[in-house]
Formats: sequence, structure tokens, C-alpha cells
Amino acid sequence: MVAMIRVHRSRRPVATALMLVVVALSAGCNGDGEKDPTPTKSSATVSPTPTPSPTPSADPEVAAAEASVLKAYRDFWAAKVAWYADPRAQSDSNLSHYAIDTALADAQSTIFTFRADGIEVPGEPVLSPQVSNVSLGTAPTATVNDCVDVSNWQAIFRDSGKSAVAPGQLKRVVAVAEATIFDGRWVIRSYAAQRDRGC
Repeated sequence: MVAMIRVHRSRRPVATALMLVVVALSAGCNGDGEKDPTPTKSSATVSPTPTPSPTPSADPEVAAAEASVLKAYRDFWAAKVAWYADPRAQSDSNLSHYAIDTALADAQSTIFTFRADGIEVPGEPVLSPQVSNVSLGTAPTATVNDCVDVSNWQAIFRDSGKSAVAPGQLKRVVAVAEATIFDGRWVIRSYAAQRDRGC
């Protein structure tokens, strides 16, 4: 989740656990700590960007990598959005298939906080990702730069329906994700929303 969250019943700031994105309002484990054996694509969708796509790379191999990274990033977000909408669900919506390392750990930490504080995040964000810095070879990497619009993806307290977002939070923020190859596929390794940078 990109935005900071305020919790009326606890002194500890929920926002500390919400360094996502993934923003976000910040994969490897399901509710019982075991890896999903046969991940399937999440049914959740994330609104497509209204902006035009960047010019494709002249190198077919790099262009193919960029497309794969972009798909992994959008799948990562779709899985996260699905789980944040119902934090009580024990399944991680296959987030563990699309994220590893800190991207996964941060999202899971946010879920645990949401469960404890009775928070859920309905709706979905609007993404505008662009892939850059693709490096192929023995340890492929790529960067995803995004402008995440959470205007229609806001945390609320489940029981009251009241906003759980601290006042004054930006609704469009810059986010940066790092991708890599894991188990033969592109995945998101880290995600950070720069909440002080609007876009």
C-alpha cells in the first residue's frame, strides 16, 4: 500500500509496516507458511495505464525481456490487490509466484498488520509502469519505474468503513521496483514507493 495508515487503537504506526510495493500500500508463503505448489494467475486485475507505451527496444532479446518484466510487475500488483482486498484470506493470491525477497516480505508484513488492525483495501490502483535498465546474462536484472495512483484504492477499517489512511497523503506517488530471474521466470525482487514524491 502506498499510503500511510492510521490506526486508532494502537500507538504503533501502522504505516511502518506498509512500505510496500510493490506502495503500496510494498510472495513465497501462503497462510500456513508453505509455498504454493501450483500457482495460477490471479483473477484480480489492475487498471491499465492511459498513457502510451514506451518505444520498444531495438534489440529483440531486450524487448522480450521488457515485456516479460512488465507482465511480472502487473501480475505482482494484481495478486497484491486481491490479497489486500481480503487480508483475512489464508491464500496469498499467488503473490509468492510473482515476488521474492523484500517485495514479498513487505507485502506479507502489510497483510499481517491489516489482519491485526481490521483493515482492508477495496478497489484498485492505476499503474503506469515503464521498464528500463534491462541487463541480461548470468544474473538478469531490470528496473520498473511507475506512477501509482491510489485514488480509488484506499485503506479502510473493515467494521466501520471509515478511512484508515493518515490525512495529507499523496494519491499519486513515484514507485520503483527491481526485477530479476528466479526459477526460470521474471519476478519482482524489491518494491519501494517514494511517498514524498508525487507524479
